[in-house]
Amino acid sequence: MGGSVDLAAAGGLYAATFSYNSTQLAAAQAVQANDAFNRSEILRSLSQVAITLLLAQVAPRYGSVLLLAAGTSCLLATSYLAVRLRPRTERASTAQVRAFGRYGAPLSVWAAVSTMVLYVDRFAVAHFSGAQIAGQYAAISDLAIRGVGMLTFPIVMASHAQLMSTYNGGDIVSAHRALRKWTLVLIALVSSVVVVGYVAAPYALRGLASMPDARTALTLLLCTAGVWQLALLAHKVHEMERRTIAMMIAIVTAAAGGAVGSFALTAFFGPAGAAAGTLCGALIYVLIISIHRRRISTS
Repeated sequence: MGGSVDLAAAGGLYAATFSYNSTQLAAAQAVQANDAFNRSEILRSLSQVAITLLLAQVAPRYGSVLLLAAGTSCLLATSYLAVRLRPRTERASTAQVRAFGRYGAPLSVWAAVSTMVLYVDRFAVAHFSGAQIAGQYAAISDLAIRGVGMLTFPIVMASHAQLMSTYNGGDIVSAHRALRKWTLVLIALVSSVVVVGYVAAPYALRGLASMPDARTALTLLLCTAGVWQLALLAHKVHEMERRTIAMMIAIVTAAAGGAVGSFALTAFFGPAGAAAGTLCGALIYVLIISIHRRRISTS
């Protein structure tokens, strides 16, 4: 019981600090405080690693260590941003708060549900193949999704700054042209990563001999990670046009489709099937967003 209470408390701390940290990061972007944004993210990342290692030595048996470290690191980053942004931000009016709510509430649902698209496959593998294979699958998944995310992060962040600046300046045509350019760059990078990953898989996965079709699973997960990064660019038009409700509906549909696909395919094809189901979920999101984006462009 005590462990459950500790886990719930650490989870609550992380949820609260992460949510507020997200608003502070948004404020930093709004006032173009790029240095404060980058330094706070570096502080959060480094402090989370340091606090995790420290708590692992002090209380190695508590499952709440990771959540507590994540929550504390978010608190430190948020405090840093609060100090740096205080002279540059103003209190929002009631009308602005309502507008933020209409724009942000669907995005909050999007952020919560989007994790299901990339992580529900692990539950499918655990259900059909057991904890050991699920752990190996999770390692491959993290390698693919986080690795691709790290490689594409500079492109996604650079494109976001250019797109929003151009769009807010009233040059909508140039914003759409820039979006197409960054999408092509991202496709080229992701395609290269998938090819390299497929070739290097036999060497990178030597320690996972007990997992069936590990190479296939890694390749499919690399494709999933790439499609997901493309999704983050694909819905930029929705963000700029404040169509966040459409984004919410698309992600809920994609999460449901990916979950059904992962469990159904894992039953027949094992971990590779779970990866294929996850890829289906990401593709569903991109497909829905792309179709709706055309309607926005023609309206």
